[in-house]
Amino acid sequence: MDLASNSTELRVAAIREHVTIFDIFERMGVDEPRETHQMKCPFHEDKSPSARVYADQNKIYCFTCQRGWDVVDAAQTHLGTSFADTLVWLEQEFAVPGGVQGVLGSIRTKLTTKVPPDYTLALEMVERHLRQHRAVLGFERYTRCLAALDLTAWEAAEKRIKPAEVQLRIQAIQQAAAV
Repeated sequence: MDLASNSTELRVAAIREHVTIFDIFERMGVDEPRETHQMKCPFHEDKSPSARVYADQNKIYCFTCQRGWDVVDAAQTHLGTSFADTLVWLEQEFAVPGGVQGVLGSIRTKLTTKVPPDYTLALEMVERHLRQHRAVLGFERYTRCLAALDLTAWEAAEKRIKPAEVQLRIQAIQQAAAV
């Protein structure tokens, strides 16, 4: 087994441990009472409860669809994204320890001591705006803006770009994230 697939397996395991099927239902806007295990399937038009939630396994199974979903499958089906993008979304949305968001967030946290104070405030303001408008921006635009913000913070901290370039990048990210 190569390191990349091992890394993916570790990421999926961390997600499955950290995120519940009920968390996914909540993001989908599905009102699922936690005390019952029978529900209408959230993945097709359902007139009567045809799905069963197995909370101990963190899965749902629909007897009409004849298909089961764990948290990753359910999120991927709901979002309509690739497997890789679904993992990134789950890690960001639920702040999965050790996930991509955890890595990016820790990079930015470590850099704030090296980034000049006026840029730190600007970077924090842009990040706050991104998080508040995540749903409106959409998954791809949100993650690209967040990655650009992280890259800008890293390059500013390492003094790889001049202060004028930092300002231009922050303005470009703000424009890309305009709602």
